[in-house]
Amino acid sequence: MVPNLPFVIIPCFNEEKRLNTNEFIQLAKTERVNLIFVDDGSSDGTLKRLEIIQEASCLVAIEKMGSNVGKGEAVRRGLNIAVSCGAQIVGYFDADLATPISELIRLINEIEGDSSLHGVFGSRVSRLGAQIERHPVRHYVGRIFSTLAGLILGFAIHNVVRKCFEFLKLSVKLSLAPFNLLGCLMSCYWIGLLIIRIQP
Repeated sequence: MVPNLPFVIIPCFNEEKRLNTNEFIQLAKTERVNLIFVDDGSSDGTLKRLEIIQEASCLVAIEKMGSNVGKGEAVRRGLNIAVSCGAQIVGYFDADLATPISELIRLINEIEGDSSLHGVFGSRVSRLGAQIERHPVRHYVGRIFSTLAGLILGFAIHNVVRKCFEFLKLSVKLSLAPFNLLGCLMSCYWIGLLIIRIQP
Protein backbone atom coordinates (compact mmCIF):
# COMPACT_ATOMS: atom_id res chain seq x y z
CA MET A 1 0.00 0.00 0.00
CA VAL A 2 1.20 3.49 -0.86
CA PRO A 3 -0.22 6.16 1.53
CA ASN A 4 -0.08 9.06 -0.94
CA LEU A 5 -2.24 7.18 -3.47
CA PRO A 6 -6.04 7.10 -3.07
CA PHE A 7 -7.48 4.02 -1.36
CA VAL A 8 -10.57 2.43 -2.91
CA ILE A 9 -12.66 0.03 -0.81
CA ILE A 10 -14.59 -2.61 -2.73
CA PRO A 11 -17.03 -4.69 -0.66
CA CYS A 12 -17.76 -8.15 -2.10
CA PHE A 13 -20.41 -10.70 -1.22
CA ASN A 14 -20.81 -13.76 -3.45
CA GLU A 15 -19.40 -11.90 -6.46
CA GLU A 16 -17.71 -14.90 -8.12
CA LYS A 17 -19.88 -14.71 -11.26
CA ARG A 18 -20.01 -10.90 -11.46
CA LEU A 19 -16.43 -9.97 -10.56
CA ASN A 20 -14.51 -8.86 -13.63
CA THR A 21 -10.99 -9.84 -12.60
CA ASN A 22 -9.43 -8.55 -15.82
CA GLU A 23 -10.82 -5.04 -15.32
CA PHE A 24 -9.58 -4.89 -11.73
CA ILE A 25 -6.17 -6.31 -12.71
CA GLN A 26 -5.86 -3.57 -15.35
CA LEU A 27 -6.77 -0.97 -12.71
CA ALA A 28 -4.24 -2.40 -10.24
CA LYS A 29 -1.48 -2.37 -12.87
CA THR A 30 -1.97 1.35 -13.48
CA GLU A 31 -0.54 1.92 -9.99
CA ARG A 32 -3.04 4.77 -9.72
CA VAL A 33 -4.87 3.56 -6.59
CA ASN A 34 -4.64 1.18 -3.66
CA LEU A 35 -7.45 -1.40 -3.78
CA ILE A 36 -8.89 -2.93 -0.61
CA PHE A 37 -11.32 -5.74 -1.35
CA VAL A 38 -13.46 -6.70 1.66
CA ASP A 39 -14.91 -10.19 1.24
CA ASP A 40 -18.05 -10.02 3.36
CA GLY A 41 -18.31 -13.72 4.23
CA SER A 42 -18.82 -14.99 0.68
CA SER A 43 -19.78 -18.66 0.37
CA ASP A 44 -18.81 -19.00 -3.31
CA GLY A 45 -15.46 -18.63 -5.08
CA THR A 46 -15.18 -14.85 -4.58
CA LEU A 47 -12.03 -15.10 -2.46
CA LYS A 48 -10.20 -17.11 -5.14
CA ARG A 49 -11.08 -14.47 -7.75
CA LEU A 50 -9.83 -11.73 -5.42
CA GLU A 51 -6.55 -13.57 -4.86
CA ILE A 52 -5.99 -13.59 -8.65
CA ILE A 53 -6.34 -9.80 -8.63
CA GLN A 54 -4.05 -9.49 -5.60
CA GLU A 55 -1.29 -11.45 -7.37
CA ALA A 56 -1.17 -8.74 -10.05
CA SER A 57 -0.08 -5.89 -7.78
CA CYS A 58 1.28 -5.06 -4.34
CA LEU A 59 -1.33 -2.28 -4.24
CA VAL A 60 -4.15 -4.80 -3.70
CA ALA A 61 -5.19 -6.00 -0.24
CA ILE A 62 -7.93 -8.43 0.78
CA GLU A 63 -9.79 -8.37 4.08
CA LYS A 64 -11.76 -11.57 4.72
CA MET A 65 -14.73 -11.23 7.06
CA GLY A 66 -15.67 -14.32 9.07
CA SER A 67 -19.35 -13.96 8.26
CA ASN A 68 -21.68 -11.71 6.29
CA VAL A 69 -22.05 -8.47 8.25
CA GLY A 70 -23.48 -6.26 5.51
CA LYS A 71 -22.15 -3.77 3.01
CA GLY A 72 -22.00 -0.82 5.42
CA GLU A 73 -19.85 -2.69 7.95
CA ALA A 74 -17.64 -4.13 5.19
CA VAL A 75 -16.99 -0.62 3.86
CA ARG A 76 -16.31 0.67 7.39
CA ARG A 77 -13.78 -2.12 7.92
CA GLY A 78 -12.04 -1.19 4.68
CA LEU A 79 -12.01 2.49 5.66
CA ASN A 80 -10.38 1.60 8.98
CA ILE A 81 -7.65 -0.29 7.13
CA ALA A 82 -7.10 2.60 4.69
CA VAL A 83 -6.82 5.15 7.50
CA SER A 84 -4.42 2.91 9.44
CA CYS A 85 -2.24 2.87 6.28
CA GLY A 86 -2.16 6.68 6.22
CA ALA A 87 -4.79 7.29 3.53
CA GLN A 88 -5.51 10.88 2.58
CA ILE A 89 -8.17 10.13 -0.03
CA VAL A 90 -10.49 7.15 0.36
CA GLY A 91 -13.24 5.89 -1.88
CA TYR A 92 -15.92 3.24 -2.14
CA PHE A 93 -16.74 1.37 -5.34
CA ASP A 94 -19.20 -1.40 -6.23
CA ALA A 95 -17.58 -4.72 -7.21
CA ASP A 96 -20.05 -5.35 -10.04
CA LEU A 97 -18.70 -2.40 -12.06
CA ALA A 98 -22.18 -0.94 -12.53
CA THR A 99 -20.19 2.29 -12.50
CA PRO A 100 -17.29 2.01 -14.96
CA ILE A 101 -13.69 2.22 -13.74
CA SER A 102 -13.18 5.20 -16.06
CA GLU A 103 -15.67 7.15 -13.92
CA LEU A 104 -13.78 6.18 -10.76
CA ILE A 105 -10.53 7.51 -12.25
CA ARG A 106 -12.26 10.65 -13.51
CA LEU A 107 -13.62 11.48 -10.07
CA ILE A 108 -10.30 10.70 -8.38
CA ASN A 109 -8.62 13.11 -10.80
CA GLU A 110 -11.23 15.71 -9.93
CA ILE A 111 -10.78 15.50 -6.15
CA GLU A 112 -6.98 15.37 -6.46
CA GLY A 113 -7.01 18.37 -8.78
CA ASP A 114 -9.08 20.62 -6.50
CA SER A 115 -7.98 20.81 -2.87
CA SER A 116 -11.17 22.69 -1.93
CA LEU A 117 -13.24 19.55 -2.60
CA HIS A 118 -13.88 17.28 0.36
CA GLY A 119 -15.82 14.68 -1.57
CA VAL A 120 -17.29 13.60 -4.89
CA PHE A 121 -19.81 10.92 -5.72
CA GLY A 122 -21.65 9.37 -8.60
CA SER A 123 -25.15 7.98 -8.64
CA ARG A 124 -27.41 6.46 -11.28
CA VAL A 125 -30.45 8.52 -12.11
CA SER A 126 -33.12 7.80 -14.72
CA ARG A 127 -33.11 10.43 -17.43
CA LEU A 128 -33.81 10.66 -21.14
CA GLY A 129 -31.43 8.36 -23.02
CA ALA A 130 -30.33 6.43 -19.92
CA GLN A 131 -31.13 2.76 -19.58
CA ILE A 132 -31.22 1.87 -15.88
CA GLU A 133 -33.03 -1.27 -14.81
CA ARG A 134 -34.04 -1.57 -11.17
CA HIS A 135 -36.39 -3.72 -9.18
CA PRO A 136 -39.28 -1.44 -8.06
CA VAL A 137 -38.78 -2.25 -4.35
CA ARG A 138 -35.08 -1.43 -4.59
CA HIS A 139 -35.91 1.82 -6.40
CA TYR A 140 -38.42 3.05 -3.80
CA VAL A 141 -36.34 1.98 -0.80
CA GLY A 142 -33.39 3.81 -2.38
CA ARG A 143 -35.52 6.93 -2.84
CA ILE A 144 -36.54 6.87 0.83
CA PHE A 145 -32.93 6.58 1.96
CA SER A 146 -31.70 9.23 -0.48
CA THR A 147 -34.37 11.63 0.77
CA LEU A 148 -33.33 11.00 4.39
CA ALA A 149 -29.66 11.44 3.48
CA GLY A 150 -30.50 14.65 1.64
CA LEU A 151 -32.22 16.00 4.73
CA ILE A 152 -29.23 15.07 6.90
CA LEU A 153 -26.65 16.55 4.51
CA GLY A 154 -28.73 19.57 3.53
CA PHE A 155 -29.21 19.04 -0.23
CA ALA A 156 -31.19 16.85 -2.60
CA ILE A 157 -29.21 13.82 -3.75
CA HIS A 158 -31.82 11.90 -5.73
CA ASN A 159 -31.95 14.45 -8.52
CA VAL A 160 -28.18 14.70 -9.06
CA VAL A 161 -26.23 12.63 -11.57
CA ARG A 162 -22.89 13.75 -10.16
CA LYS A 163 -22.18 16.50 -7.69
CA CYS A 164 -18.92 17.73 -6.26
CA PHE A 165 -19.53 19.28 -2.90
CA GLU A 166 -18.17 20.27 0.47
CA PHE A 167 -18.86 16.92 2.09
CA LEU A 168 -17.30 16.41 5.53
CA LYS A 169 -14.20 17.77 7.19
CA LEU A 170 -13.15 14.48 8.70
CA SER A 171 -10.68 14.08 11.49
CA VAL A 172 -8.90 10.83 12.19
CA LYS A 173 -8.97 11.87 15.86
CA LEU A 174 -12.73 11.22 15.88
CA SER A 175 -12.04 7.45 15.76
CA LEU A 176 -13.85 7.27 12.44
CA ALA A 177 -17.22 7.98 14.04
CA PRO A 178 -18.34 9.89 10.90
CA PHE A 179 -17.74 6.73 8.89
CA ASN A 180 -20.58 5.01 10.75
CA LEU A 181 -22.94 7.48 9.08
CA LEU A 182 -21.13 7.03 5.78
CA GLY A 183 -21.38 3.26 6.04
CA CYS A 184 -25.10 3.56 6.59
CA LEU A 185 -25.48 5.93 3.64
CA MET A 186 -23.27 3.88 1.35
CA SER A 187 -25.24 0.72 2.05
CA CYS A 188 -28.12 2.47 0.30
CA TYR A 189 -28.17 1.56 -3.36
CA TRP A 190 -28.23 5.08 -4.77
CA ILE A 191 -24.48 5.63 -4.35
CA GLY A 192 -22.26 3.39 -6.45
CA LEU A 193 -19.14 5.51 -6.15
CA LEU A 194 -17.99 7.80 -3.34
CA ILE A 195 -14.59 9.41 -2.78
CA ILE A 196 -13.72 11.60 0.21
CA ARG A 197 -10.68 13.51 1.41
CA ILE A 198 -9.54 12.88 4.98
CA GLN A 199 -8.36 16.05 6.66
CA PRO A 200 -5.89 15.63 9.55
